[in-house]
Amino acid sequence: YKRALPSTLMDKKVAKELAIIYGIISLFLTFALGKNQFLIAIICIFLGIIYSCPPLRLRNYVFSPFIIGLGSALSYLIGYFSPNYIAIKYSIERIYPSLTPEAILFFFIILIAISIGSMVKDIDDYEGDLKAGVKNIFTIYGLEKGLKITSTLLFLSFLTPLLLFNEIYDFIACIVTASLTVLLLNKIKKYWAIFPFYFLLLFYVVARWL
Repeated sequence: YKRALPSTLMDKKVAKELAIIYGIISLFLTFALGKNQFLIAIICIFLGIIYSCPPLRLRNYVFSPFIIGLGSALSYLIGYFSPNYIAIKYSIERIYPSLTPEAILFFFIILIAISIGSMVKDIDDYEGDLKAGVKNIFTIYGLEKGLKITSTLLFLSFLTPLLLFNEIYDFIACIVTASLTVLLLNKIKKYWAIFPFYFLLLFYVVARWL
């Protein structure tokens, strides 16, 4: 209950107004970028509504982390489809990139990583979710068994960069960071435990890509 709404740091009415304002701003910005970004933004807003708002309120269901992962992967596509501008004589032409197999692979890596990461975050809200009747891995299977399930999935998610790079040192980097993350998570049982080695692996992947 350290979040803004449960802790009453923010009023529900204010939260709704901010959500509407940010949604409208995002539509204006993505419309300026192009039709692909605009359509993706509409889908993201729709996902946010069915995730958080009654009557569906999908955040109360065990598959809710998938919605978060899908929204994050779609956000990647908004950036991916950003146009390049080329000067041709006295005019500027806007060129949009085509969707490549590599981009699709990145999409699924982000989808998997964020979905599993969002699943792990529920460990911090275990007591509150249990009282509120929220269904997730921890409230369904219990804290210890839920931790074992999420640890296994988290370890596998750290191996997804191997879909892009598969040299021996890539295997070492992924397996070491995955193992250390799982060990730290099981020791302290807090969501923030996944971040130190996650960002280390992210830095490695970006450097490897460049």
